[in-house]
Order: sequence, then structure tokens, then C-alpha cells
Amino acid sequence: MMKLAKLMRDTMLPHVDTIARTFIEMCKEVDLVIGTGLHQAEAFIIAKKLGKKYVGVSLQPVIATREFSFSLIFPNVFGWLNRMSYHLFDFMSARSDLAKRVRELLGGVRLPSTREWEKRVVLHAFSPSLLPPPPDWNEECAKVVGCFEPTTGGGGSGTAKLSHEVEAFLERGDPPLYVGFGSMPIPNTEVVEKMINAVVDELGVRVIFCQGWCKSICMQREGKILTVASAPHSLLLPRCIAAVHHGGAGTTASSTAAGIPTVILPVLMDQYLWADIVGRRGVGPKHTCPLRKVTPSAFVDYVREALSPSCLRHARELGLSIQRENGVVNACNEISMALHT
Repeated sequence: MMKLAKLMRDTMLPHVDTIARTFIEMCKEVDLVIGTGLHQAEAFIIAKKLGKKYVGVSLQPVIATREFSFSLIFPNVFGWLNRMSYHLFDFMSARSDLAKRVRELLGGVRLPSTREWEKRVVLHAFSPSLLPPPPDWNEECAKVVGCFEPTTGGGGSGTAKLSHEVEAFLERGDPPLYVGFGSMPIPNTEVVEKMINAVVDELGVRVIFCQGWCKSICMQREGKILTVASAPHSLLLPRCIAAVHHGGAGTTASSTAAGIPTVILPVLMDQYLWADIVGRRGVGPKHTCPLRKVTPSAFVDYVREALSPSCLRHARELGLSIQRENGVVNACNEISMALHT
């Protein structure tokens, strides 16, 4: 994690001045600033200085709670130190190279007070059915709005279609197991290939493997394993029996909305939180291990647990609940309210 943070800082440092100036310039003519990702502190500082309304948006919990630690930096649960992990991140982000340059360009503006920062409105774009707001959140500021329109149940497909190859594979047998790790690095491709073969041989399931950024894995077993470069989750996942992935916020949202069990093998950051939440909700294995540590035998056990009647039932119930939510409209209403308050 520290290596990743250093790489991100080293990559960004030469561009800090340009980013800060562009950031400020773009905010001058707007009525409301929406801060996202890891740069909510800079967005908030600019909004306060320019007299603009502000709303934060996050795919992960970013408001201090005792329930779990700040997942983008601290993957482990710290118990009574959980709340402190959020304050530590807030302290660091407000003093980042970009935040310092923003404050300099704005004439040395002061850092927001703890009270100001904690009273900011943040829309959390994940399902309250999957992760309800922690009881110690201020509901006036920390809002869980959901992420999808109810008619799509998985992010909307637009004009996307499944390839003829995928359609033919789906029609030739039982719903397959989806396996894909998106843009995550796969430390040992041989182990992943053994995992997939093991689950096919021992559990008798079929597998669709989506390569994502890992083009070196290209497995094909007639009628049993199909490898594709990519496929729209909103169309593919509802036709699968379960999903195995890295636990990114978007992929977790899609697999749970599809109403199928989810097996998460996390790699970094908030993926560990979603793996824990999926286990707690009973829509996947209670415990898994990081992708870099998984073995074929452990993988088979995880999938077997995910395909248990209990997990299948809970996943189906959760999917129906998520599909009734209207995160897009909820977010628009909250932003409109903030704009006119």
C-alpha cells in the first residue's frame, strides 16, 4: 500500500500546479462543487473559498464510524481505533501536495475546521440494502443513496450486447460461474488457471473468465470454460450462477444487484471491506483470502459455500431489494436540495 501511495505521489507531483490551477478555474463559474474520490478535501477547500455549495460523492464509506476502518487506506479492522483511521486520512488528505498548492493559489486560505468538515454532505453511492448507514453516522450529512436505477438492476445496459460467442456458451448449458479481476494485477496466472480447472472438475460448474487487463490467461474447454476479453456485467451476471472477482465497488454492486452469490478475492484498498460485507450479509463465503494467497483447494471451498442454498437464497433476496432502489433519482434529489438550501 505504501508503494502504491508513493507511486501515485511521484506520478502526480510534476503536475500539481497545473491540476490545482485548472481545478480552481473550473469551479469559478459553477453554483455547486461535487467532490469525488481521494480529492474531496481540495474540492471542499475551493468551494468554501469561492462561496460555492458543496456535495461529496463516494463509492466507499468516508465518514468516520466505529463499525469499520477507513477502507481506502486501512484494510484491517482496528476495533475502537476505527474512527481514528478516518480522522488520520482526513488529516493527511488536507495536507497533500495538491491541497497545499490549492490553498497557496487561493491566497493562503486556512484548512477547514473539524466541525466544518464533519458537517459536509456526502452521498454514498452504494446500496443501503448491502451496507446500511452505520448507526453513528449523522443522517443529515452522511447519506447512502444507492447506485442504480431500479429498471436496470445492475447499472443499465444501454446499447451494449453480449457477443454471439457468449450467447452461444450460455445457451449450451447451466448458468456458468463468472470469474474476472478487472484491472487488478494477477500475481500468479498459473494458480488462477488451476483454480478455474479445479472448480470445473470438482464442482461440475461451467466458467466464463473475463480477462480484463490480464490477457495472458486464455483458457478454453469445450462447453466448460470460455475466456472473453470483456462483457457487460449488467447483461452477463444475471445469467450466471455466481460471480468471483476482486471486490471493486462497481463490480460488487453489479454482482449483488444481479441477485447471485459473490466470492471476493481482494487485492487492495476497499476490496477487503466489500469481501467482509458480502460475508456478513450471507451472500458469499463468510471469509476469503487475498487473491495473492488463494489456493485451488481453498477456491473450490469458497465457491462451494457460495453455491449453498442459504447463500443462493440470500443473494436472490438482496438482488431484488437492490433492484427496487433508485440511487440515481435519490442522488439528484439530494444534490438539488443542497443547491437550493
